[in-house]
Amino acid sequence: MIANQKEILLPKIREDLKLLETSPCEDGSKQWTLFDPIQNKYFTIGIDTFDLIKYWQAGISTKEFIKRLEKFDYEIEEESLLTFINFLTHSGLIQCQNQEDNKRIIEQKKKSKQNLFKWLMHNYLFIKIPLFKPDKWLNRNYHKIDFLYSKFWNNFVLLIGFIGILLVIRDWDNFISTFMYLFSKEGMIYYGISLIFVKSLHELGHAFTAKRYGCKIPSIGVAFLVMFPVLYTDTTNAYAIKSKYKRLRIVLAGMKVEIYLALIATFLWSFLPDGPLKSVVFIIATTSWITSLLVNISPFLRFDGYYALADSTNNPNLQPRAFAMAKWFIRYYILGLDEKEPELLSKNKKTFFISYAIGTWIYRLFLFLGIAFLVYYFAFKVLGIILFLVEIIWFVLLPIYNELKIWFEKREFVKFNKRNKISLSIFIFILFLLFIPWNSKIY
Repeated sequence: MIANQKEILLPKIREDLKLLETSPCEDGSKQWTLFDPIQNKYFTIGIDTFDLIKYWQAGISTKEFIKRLEKFDYEIEEESLLTFINFLTHSGLIQCQNQEDNKRIIEQKKKSKQNLFKWLMHNYLFIKIPLFKPDKWLNRNYHKIDFLYSKFWNNFVLLIGFIGILLVIRDWDNFISTFMYLFSKEGMIYYGISLIFVKSLHELGHAFTAKRYGCKIPSIGVAFLVMFPVLYTDTTNAYAIKSKYKRLRIVLAGMKVEIYLALIATFLWSFLPDGPLKSVVFIIATTSWITSLLVNISPFLRFDGYYALADSTNNPNLQPRAFAMAKWFIRYYILGLDEKEPELLSKNKKTFFISYAIGTWIYRLFLFLGIAFLVYYFAFKVLGIILFLVEIIWFVLLPIYNELKIWFEKREFVKFNKRNKISLSIFIFILFLLFIPWNSKIY
């Protein structure tokens, strides 16, 4: 793209990109996924963008291209076209045709690099380390477990699970007393072994289900969630699947495996003699799957629950879109700033996005505060204080500061209106309730 000239020329889109049809929008209109095989990234586009790419002609000016589009009854403003060119450029979807393009890519790479401190701040909560590439092994073995996807196996596990629950209820006191064993040194070792076993099968559930639908699995590895190791499976290629229901099955496969393991373990507990094996089965039947579901099912963190919610509601990139809509809502109704909405949505979807974003912020506030206190109490005190301050400043106060900074920059566009007057009145009323010296004595 030539930026020095008055007229901007259309860049050449990379020929190795793949265009795949995906599930339709909420309104029924078609959608496509633009797959970048080099970066292993997927971009969802609508019918307008699809037509734009279809009529694309590299090397001509934006004005010429707009005139050319008029022949196909396609209308677009130059500003919107420039925004699309900017998206292609910054996403690395165009070919490097001259030295300026090379310089631009080098500059982008330099800007994307972070110093060690910033990298630690952004990544110490969640660091991914790929361990091995399982795709060939999965190709050789996924047909061997076809029976696990059969109706017979599904009904069989549900039946023995139901029987197991009835047997446990009959022997409830003995079952509950086993919890105390977990607090022993031997119990903690068995708990660790059980957790590794369950989590390994959880990730294989994702991997085999994705492979069943024709997805490539580039890696399986370990991720560190606040320095606590958890396994992960890279199922990014599931975005290439057209059916959102198949994508949903891939997302829920891990949790389904853990629930089925818990049902089988509950059944076996009643029949096994006392010993290490019964202890392992008890752990699988109780604490391991309960804790994993509490983490995985949460839609506020980017685990299985989040992707399940995004797929079931047909909302790709749910979090960034919801955050953008919630920021607009706050600026519009609290600050009184007249800004365009980040995207045009139905009333119900807009309410859902805003509610989800606010819920996520509240959840993360308590999560980061909880992590901060845990770090303070369980790490040695100097490190605990440093990490506590990092948690509070970097993840709580800094986002608030950045938003207030934007408010200050846009202060010239803010005028007193009905919206911010109501917000100010509510804020003053809350302060009044907090600071008035209420009489709290009882006679």
